[in-house]
Amino acid sequence: MIKYTLRPATLDDISITYEIKKDAFKEYVEQVWGWDEEFQINYHKKDFNTDGLFIIECENASIGVYVIKDDEENIQLCELYIVKMYQNNGIGSDLINKLKNNASANCKPIILQVLKINEGSWKLNQRLGFVIYDENENYYKMRYIP
Repeated sequence: MIKYTLRPATLDDISITYEIKKDAFKEYVEQVWGWDEEFQINYHKKDFNTDGLFIIECENASIGVYVIKDDEENIQLCELYIVKMYQNNGIGSDLINKLKNNASANCKPIILQVLKINEGSWKLNQRLGFVIYDENENYYKMRYIP
């Protein structure tokens, strides 16, 4: 696995988080809804919030986005995007396994949703112990119960 670090995001990270998400996720959005650059930029600006947002860094580069929301009942993995160049190097699995350890220590399930078309992502989550508990037209909702 490639070594990486996490740092809390700041308001200055709005552009880099957009570029990371675009690199990692655009192909799936295109297939499901189509990609409208202006819409995506405006949505990102409107939705941008640093609460629970971390930047994944490797070799002095920002290579991913990781967003967690932890409440009294659940830990929600809201976003995990890694730029294509760094995918399939164990970073996502490592982050999820660390999150599972946290969930086990706190007796909380982890919930997430993943686009059905993103087969690699939902299959990875299944291998890591998540099960599909609900779905809609575009998404699987998955959870891990410690």
